[in-house]
Amino acid sequence: MSARRYPWRGRALVWLAATFGACAGPPPAEAPSATRAGPATTTPPPDAGSATPSDDDAAAPRPAVPVLRLARETPPPGVSPLNTEEQAYVKKDCEPLLDAVARAAKSRKSKKSAVDVTLEILAKPPKVKNVDMQKCSALLIRDLQTYRARSIEVEALQTLKRIGVGLASVLAKDPPGVCPSAPPTPENLNALADGAVDTKPADWAADGWRCAGFAAAGPIRFQYELVTDVKAKKYELIARGYPGPDRQATELVFIIPFASGEADLAQPIYRR
Repeated sequence: MSARRYPWRGRALVWLAATFGACAGPPPAEAPSATRAGPATTTPPPDAGSATPSDDDAAAPRPAVPVLRLARETPPPGVSPLNTEEQAYVKKDCEPLLDAVARAAKSRKSKKSAVDVTLEILAKPPKVKNVDMQKCSALLIRDLQTYRARSIEVEALQTLKRIGVGLASVLAKDPPGVCPSAPPTPENLNALADGAVDTKPADWAADGWRCAGFAAAGPIRFQYELVTDVKAKKYELIARGYPGPDRQATELVFIIPFASGEADLAQPIYRR
């Protein structure tokens, strides 16, 4: 299939799904272009100060402060997006392997996702002449793992925004209200390391979740927490999960200031 029709954009799954009709699901939200992959940019949270430390401050021991980075500009832990050079190599030198993988996938009758089927084939790929099989297979596997991790994170990104809308609606009432904190739910983060888990309505019975009008429906892959700071006039919504292939946890943070009396939902989501 012509590379001009399906230009390579660091998304092998898109190409393959179009080729053999597999159900790839929606593309990841807020996913950066692979050309932007690289050292993470440190970005201060909305309420970060810029005061110069005094000599006394410099002499005193300080607790470690987690670095906040824009989630859309940093990959989930455990994956390595293709850089510009690697993308170009795949487009130029690996297309025969992509064609062979697509043909192999067509012959399979599987209920697995397009990603899982493709990764299985790439683990023992069909031999293709004039292709560096080891290099191409490794690059395609990396790209698919990145795509899958980003796709899994879509749940957290959308859920954090959804909860934020609920918090904003409570502030907009007359009289306005501020929701209290809600504990990490589900309680056991490690249970998510093996995949999605079901929660019950009782799991979302805490005052904070009820105030925000939130209760997850169906299986979820992330643990959610609400931290309300009345003094600083901000909410901190947190999603924790294991989107990558090697069970490394990530923490996504949505900081919502409401000092103006309204929830500022225009804030980005950070990775911590």
